[in-house]
Amino acid sequence: MQKETGFGYLRTRKDGIVEWVIGDTESVLRLIEKVVPFLRIKKKQALKMKEILKLKSKVKSPEDFLKLSEMVDDLENLNFSKKRKITSKEVRRYLQKKDLLSP
Repeated sequence: MQKETGFGYLRTRKDGIVEWVIGDTESVLRLIEKVVPFLRIKKKQALKMKEILKLKSKVKSPEDFLKLSEMVDDLENLNFSKKRKITSKEVRRYLQKKDLLSP
């Protein structure tokens, strides 16, 4: 797939697993566009990720950042992932502690 799309690079881990690494937002967005029509199980996640990545470049304030972190929480809920330690609640607490959120 890496050769076909031209996105990212392949990396071989110490355990022998080969990972396809795509580091730039624009390439990830282009890949999502290509695969979404074929997705059945992860379509909601792909569309949410697309929304998050587009919003990411527009973050200009602590409130914007908090909104972005809430969207990441939504993505986590779609994936049943419980490994994240920093959620939007933690972000909100931090921003309030630093007096960065308007009341």
